Order: sequence, then structure tokens, then C-alpha cells
Amino acid sequence: AFIPQKRGRIVNVVAEMSRGFPGMAHTGAARAGVDNLTKTLAVEWAQFGIRVNAVAPGVIKTTGTRQYGEGLLESSKKACPIKRLGTPEEVAHLINYLASRYADFITGQTFYIDGGASLWGDTWFIPDEVPQYPPYPVPED
Repeated sequence: AFIPQKRGRIVNVVAEMSRGFPGMAHTGAARAGVDNLTKTLAVEWAQFGIRVNAVAPGVIKTTGTRQYGEGLLESSKKACPIKRLGTPEEVAHLINYLASRYADFITGQTFYIDGGASLWGDTWFIPDEVPQYPPYPVPED
């Protein structure tokens, strides 16, 4: 419906992807795919007045973050330069802005909304052994 109107806004939401995440290659590949799709469609559809951007939230305090436990949430706060988690409202405000006419000159960008956490610090430790799913066969010596 956007192409005939010669105007439109698409805002993809993709989890933060600035670093590798052991055991999660499948989700990293999918996130990178959405990032590249955002850039590609921004170029392809610019001629139709369509702007395509993405938002990559960091750790956002929602009912879903309870499953991670208080220890992980506290370490996420400590690894964030502004020392707190984001809120759903903060993410929504950025999406609303990108969908508005005020963002007419913005396209093809992925915006990290993570309090600077992707700039510095280690949220996740690197395990001595990365779990394999399914387990890889290890040759005997």
C-alpha cells in the first residue's frame, strides 16, 4: 500500500546485535539479516518515498525480563554507562519519532537504544565451554 501512495514508514525492531553471543549463532544471523534488510529496502524503496529504519533495544525492563533473574538484570545495569535498564516507553518514543514526518531525512539506519551498553562493558561472561545444541561429536585422542 505504501508504493502507490509514494510515502511510508517501516520501523523494524531487532534485538541488539553488536557482539557475538556464544551458543546463539542462529539468532545472531537472523538479527544481522534484519539489519541488512533494513538497509537494502531503504535504498530500493527510497524512490517511492518509503523510509526504512530499525530499532535495536538493549536490556529493557519488561515483564519478560523477570525470567532472567535479578542477578543478570543487576549485571546488565552495571555494564550500562547510564546504570539502568531501558523502558518500553523509551523504545516506543523512538519508534514513534522514526515513523513521523520529523524523520523524513532518516533512512537505512539501525538505532541502538541501550543506554550506551553496546559501547562498553561486558554484560555476558564468556563460558569456558560453550554449550553445543546438539552436542558436536568430539573425536577421541
